[in-house]
This record gives sequence, structure tokens and C-alpha cells, in this order.
Amino acid sequence: MKAAILLAGLAVAGCNGDGFEKARAIDGDTLSIRSRHVRLYGIDAPELSQTCANQYGQRYSCGRDSMAHLADLLQERVRCRTVATDAYGRDVATCETAAGLDVARSQVISGNAVAYLRYSNKYFAEQIEAKKAKAGIWRGTFVQPEDFRHSAEKRP
Repeated sequence: MKAAILLAGLAVAGCNGDGFEKARAIDGDTLSIRSRHVRLYGIDAPELSQTCANQYGQRYSCGRDSMAHLADLLQERVRCRTVATDAYGRDVATCETAAGLDVARSQVISGNAVAYLRYSNKYFAEQIEAKKAKAGIWRGTFVQPEDFRHSAEKRP
């Protein structure tokens, strides 16, 4: 019985056949596989309503850009391995494309998400690389997604 529970905890989210499924982007760090929301492990992306400033100080919708980049990655089927469940009941998972691309890593290295260091340093090196290359959000200024969420919660 314990072995069955352990195996269920390591189950592949939305698995069929080879384990790769069609997914869609909900935002820059969450995807949906057969209506099940999956939060990408180790990253935090700008919120959909979040704006950032580019290198010229012009505001743009970095949250929407992040979601669009994730949607592009999800043109290929993905396989996700659940590592935890968050407070909202979502699977927290690592996901890879059929070609072997780590989806969360791609979000960070392209500057469409940050390494979520509160929970993991898995993508810290990729964040440093993105920052050096001034990729995505690193080309200008932005509020860390977690800080943005907390400030949004305090607004009337």
C-alpha cells in the first residue's frame, strides 16, 4: 500500500502512452493538462496584470509576454512530473517537451520568469545568464513577481 501511494506521488501528470500530453498556458508559470493546473517547479513568472519597463523606460505587459512565451513552448507536447502540491491544490511539477527541453528552464533563460529562490535554486545559474544577456524582463526594470502579488493583495 505504501508503495502504491509513493508511486502515485511520483505520477506523471496527465499521462497517456508515452506520457506526453498537449498543454496550454494559463500564465507564465502555470499550465493546464486536461483541465488540471500544473505550476512549474522552481520558477516565478510575472503576473498576467503585471507590467515592466523596457530599456527605454516604456511600460509593457511582461506578464502577457511571459504567458505567450510559455504558450509557444507548449506547441510541443509535454510530460510533467509532480514534485509537490501547492496551497491552491495545483501540482507543482517539472515539465519537459517531447524534444527534451526543460520548460521552466526555458522560461528563466529567456527572461520570462525568475528562479523562485524561496523554494529552489535549481534555475539560479540560468537566471544569472538571462540577467547578463539582458533577456526579457532583465532588459529593463521590474518588480519581482512575488512582491507584485503581495502589493496587489494590499490594494483596495
